[in-house]
Formats: sequence, C-alpha cells, structure tokens
Amino acid sequence: MYGVVFELSEFDFKYLDKIENPNSYMRKQMRINTEKEKSLEYYLYLAIPEGDISPDKEYLELIIKVGKTAQLPKEYIKFLESFL
Repeated sequence: MYGVVFELSEFDFKYLDKIENPNSYMRKQMRINTEKEKSLEYYLYLAIPEGDISPDKEYLELIIKVGKTAQLPKEYIKFLESFL
C-alpha cells in the first residue's frame, strides 16, 4: 500500500475532526514502517463501512493529484485512475 504522510498541528486535527463526519469516519492512531525502515506514528481517518463508501470523482482526482506530486509509483497511480 502506498500513501502520503503530512505533519499536522493540533489546530489542523481539530478542523479535520469537525469536517469529517463522525458517523462516517473515525480518527485512529497507528504505526507504519516506511520504505526506508523508519517507524512512524500517525493518525488515519478510517471510513465506517455503511453502504457505498467509494470516494466521489472530485476526491479521487485529488488523491491522484497528490499521489503524482508525491511521486508515488506510476502503477499505483494507474490503479487509482482505473476507478474514475
């Protein structure tokens, strides 16, 4: 799995907690290992599955744009684009 990690302030988290519907998403602290064997603690907003939880086109396009900017593997970008 690929992704992009951003450093956020407590203010940023409070804002995200307001705009991410608590009936649809929950924030969870997790730990990952990067490709460079570095361990990171991070927060992830997990979808609470109920019905169709697929991202809308606008959100998916944003994910693809950020993925390209972060230089994620081209195969992964093509995989994401297949959902458009």
